[in-house]
Formats: sequence, C-alpha cells, structure tokens
Amino acid sequence: LAAQSHHHLAAAPMGAPLARAQGGNAQQPAPIFSSRDLRGRVAQLCRDQHGSRFLQSQLDLPGTTPEKAVILEEVLPKTRELATDVFGNYVVQKVLTCGDAAARDAVAAHLKGHAVALSLHVYGCRVIQKALDVLPPSLAFDLVAEFKGNVLCCVHDQNGNHVVQKCVETTSRAAKTAAELAASGVPAGSTEDGAGAKKSGGSKKQYDGSPDAASSSEAAGSSEEEEEDDDSEDDDNDDTTRTLTELEALGAQMGFILDSFVGRVRDLAMHSYGCRVLQRVLEHCAHEQSTRVLDELREGELRQLIEDQYANYVVQHAIEFGRPDDRLLLVACVRANLADFSRHKFASNVVEKCLDHGTAEEKKQLIDEIVGAADASSQGGAASGASAASLRLLVTDAFANYVIQKVVDLADAQQIAAIVNGLRPYVAQIKHTPGKHILSRLEKKCPGLKF
Repeated sequence: LAAQSHHHLAAAPMGAPLARAQGGNAQQPAPIFSSRDLRGRVAQLCRDQHGSRFLQSQLDLPGTTPEKAVILEEVLPKTRELATDVFGNYVVQKVLTCGDAAARDAVAAHLKGHAVALSLHVYGCRVIQKALDVLPPSLAFDLVAEFKGNVLCCVHDQNGNHVVQKCVETTSRAAKTAAELAASGVPAGSTEDGAGAKKSGGSKKQYDGSPDAASSSEAAGSSEEEEEDDDSEDDDNDDTTRTLTELEALGAQMGFILDSFVGRVRDLAMHSYGCRVLQRVLEHCAHEQSTRVLDELREGELRQLIEDQYANYVVQHAIEFGRPDDRLLLVACVRANLADFSRHKFASNVVEKCLDHGTAEEKKQLIDEIVGAADASSQGGAASGASAASLRLLVTDAFANYVIQKVVDLADAQQIAAIVNGLRPYVAQIKHTPGKHILSRLEKKCPGLKF
C-alpha cells in the first residue's frame, strides 16, 4: 500500500488538478484513492507521510465526498492512537478544523479523559491545542477541566507547557467574549420561563373547511405567524443565554490555573517553560485576573528577575501588559541601574522595552540619563551625570549598542545633539566596533551630518 501511495503521489503531485477518468468534472480533482480503495486502509495511510498529506487534502475539499466520509468513518475510532503518530496527528487536526460539528464532537469524545496524557506527548499536545482552538465552549470546558491538579506537571514539561499556554488563551478569550456579550444586553436569568409563558399563551384554531372557518383560519394563521416569530426570538435568546453561560463557565476555569501558580511565580518566571506560560497570562488575562502574578513578581529583588535569562521576558511583558504602577516600579528600577542593565545580555532587553512602552516622561528621563542631556542643559553644556566617556562605553558594548540605537530613534533634537557631541571625539575608535551602526543611524537622522 505504501508503495502504491508513493507511486500515485509521484505521478500526481499534491494539489494537481487531475480529471476523473470517466464522465467526471474536469475542474474537480480526482482522488488518488477512490472511496472503495480507501476502505480499510485509512489508518495505515495516516501513518505514512504522503498518505497523511493525501488524506488532509481530501478533508480540505468543500462539501461531502465519498472519500471524506470513509476517512472520517475510519479515523474517528482511532483518534487517540493517531493523535500520537508523527503523521497521523495532522489528520486528526484536520478533522477538527475541516470536519462538521458531529466529527468535532466525536474527536472530543475520544480525547475526553486523556487530555493530560496527550498533552505530555510530543505529537498529542498538538491535537489538544487544536481542539482547544476549535471546539465549542462546552466541550473545551471538559478538556480544560482535566488539568485540575496537573497544571504544574504540564507547565514543567517541554510539550505540556504549550497546552497550558493554550488553556490560558482559550479561557481568557472566553471570559472576554462573555463580558462583551453581557455588556451588549444579553438577557440574564431564566429566559426559558418567559419563553414558556409566551408559548402557552395562545390556542391554535384548526381549519374545518367552512367559509366562516376559512376567515377564522386566516386570522388564526396570522396569529400563529406572530407566535412563531415570538418563539424564534425566544429560541435565539435561549441559545445566546446558553452560549453566555458556557463562555462564563469556560472563562472561570482560569481560576484553578492561576491558583496553581500562587507562591511559585518567581520560580516559574526563571524556568525555561514556566516563563512562557506567565507571558501568556500577562498578555491575555485582564488585570483583575493577573493581579496575583504581578504582585508576586514585585516581591523580592527585581534585579534578579531583570537579569535572568528567562525571567527578563516575563518582566518585559509586565512592562507592556501590566498595571501602570507595575510599569512605574520596573522603570524606576531600570533607571537606577541603567548603565549596568544596558550592558547586560538579558537586562538590556528590559531597558529597550522600557523605552518602547514607558510614558513620554519616563522615556525622556531614561534617554536623558543615558546621554547626559539633563546635566548638560543645567550646567551650561558640561555633562557630568553621564559623561561622554561612559556614553562611548555604551555605544561600543556588544549589548548596550542596541539600547543606544533605540535611544537614537526616540531622542529629540536636544538629546541627539548631546549624543553627537559626546561621540565626536571617539569616532575613529567607534567605527571599528558595533557602534558603527549608531554612527550610520545618526547620519540618517541628521541630514548633512558626517562623522
């Protein structure tokens, strides 16, 4: 079968428009395997690289085809088995994205109870992530719920951490969507009672064939149409309310995920996988949800986190997505250690983030601190706080030069003048260091300037 698959695929590359041999539509691609050829062989094809691609292409086709029906019929019972296969997992993912609601429900049923085990698998984790992306809230709720008591185990796993990141995204998105629906005026409470009252409020007359009955029937028909419209509106309200309830329930699942991090935030921030999960929390969660994470980050020495190879990314996210007072505290810490942080491999990234996302006043203070413009303006042009020599050290440093490039992009005319005057005596030395890029940047920003 594998040889047959390779032969067909070599003769007809994936996606080539092959006309059906007999009586087919020339615009419709012909399947490499007919539904009859596929029967009983789908699972084997799933495990073959080329066979997997062929099956995915069939699932991608619009509408219903005999081949697609056979594929779904044979893939669904083997969902868990194929989810952990190097090629089969892609077919299961394609069923989730291209299959109908019944197919998605069937995949969810086979995954239920096995979400954690699959999340720890190099290929199974991809299927769980895709399922969380595409399943309706009620089914996604069941998958997320399986991680209660297993969050930290997954966070510390090279595969499972990606699933926890997806859980954070899925639950936070559900919470935001539920809040938007509620704000738009979705009826709260028991709409079913109200609908039931309307539905039982009228009696339908039957037409018995008489002339009088006919006119009565017409009037009754009009009344029935109004009742049907009311019923339709009631059904829509019920569906929307049900959706809102499911979204709120899914969004509330974020609670047990965040509870797992309590007392461990700083350790997770300095972990190669944990830092990724915390970044997603800060990026996607509302402040009322991420408060505990942000508060724990602020406990203890900030410098330790800013200079850490992993935690510096969490600090950057706290600056970008955190509360204003979080940013204020972190920018103040960076400003107090500006020269050291700018020359540090990891902390220099945090300095750049402060320049990107600080307030206008915070940016000005940081740039003044670097170029000495504040001291120069107050002392008749003699900079003392950040001397020209220290500026040269930053410009020629392997990491700090990126900070100075950012400063050049953001600096005002006075600050640019201070940089130019500070660097001019050292141009010959700078041209043979990473600082040469800063000289080029200055020349582009200041027409007519030549070093």
